[in-house]
Amino acid sequence: PVESFMLARSLDRALYDPGAAGEDLRPGQRSVYRIFFSYSARTPEEITEIAGGIKTFSTLTLTVPHGFQTLATCLNGASGAGDAGNEEVRPLPSLVACVGGGRQALISMSGLVEPGVLYALSITLVNPESGFAYFPDETGWMLRVDRAVDGGLEAPSIRLLQDVRLVPGDIRENSNAHWTKLVFRIATAVPFGGGLNILVPHLFHIEDCSLGESWGLFMGDDDSTFGGAAVAALTPCTVVTAAVAGLHHHRIMLFPLTEALGRDSRYVMAFRIF
Repeated sequence: PVESFMLARSLDRALYDPGAAGEDLRPGQRSVYRIFFSYSARTPEEITEIAGGIKTFSTLTLTVPHGFQTLATCLNGASGAGDAGNEEVRPLPSLVACVGGGRQALISMSGLVEPGVLYALSITLVNPESGFAYFPDETGWMLRVDRAVDGGLEAPSIRLLQDVRLVPGDIRENSNAHWTKLVFRIATAVPFGGGLNILVPHLFHIEDCSLGESWGLFMGDDDSTFGGAAVAALTPCTVVTAAVAGLHHHRIMLFPLTEALGRDSRYVMAFRIF
């Protein structure tokens, strides 16, 4: 016998809502992502199944790209609440179960979604690690609700780095020649107002960088470790020492950036350490 199958139709609407509450675009972090969707008109088969009591609740499946991870207990951090600032968005039926742990999260609800109604789903995922080759322009997310699907959801722009190298100034102990360079390529753009964070082991001494004389960010050539034109020169710089933070690393923070960093662009960050 030939196994039968049913072609899925398209959702009326499905879109990713960037910048929603709880979203964190840093690599390797847990982040809440929100998706709006509207279910298309029911088919005659669906109407018959609902009338006969065969179908009593809706299911939703979110498939995320390689590098992302759904939570095993994905009901934690998931919400189908409406939007207090937008009366058009209605709350989903209660989310009663969620099976995850890989690239898919399968959510069951207590009732049926209604056609033509705009809903919002918020779900917590684990972002790709910083070394993962992730290009949001080439990566789609898939949302399936009952028998309707959308496989072209816009993907979030995770802030990933590639080709990272550390170039020491002088590796001799107690040397005063302590300019160190961090060479890296931005895999996904960092917008105006974003930031860079560098962790330095606590055994080193970090100079105050607030005056701009102990750091610099430059465009990088393809092969050279020498920087080109200065980038985001007026960006505030802050150092949080390990002693103050109670951690094993000092933190150098450039935030907020006064200039965006372009996708697939190479940069050289120079800073002074002892």
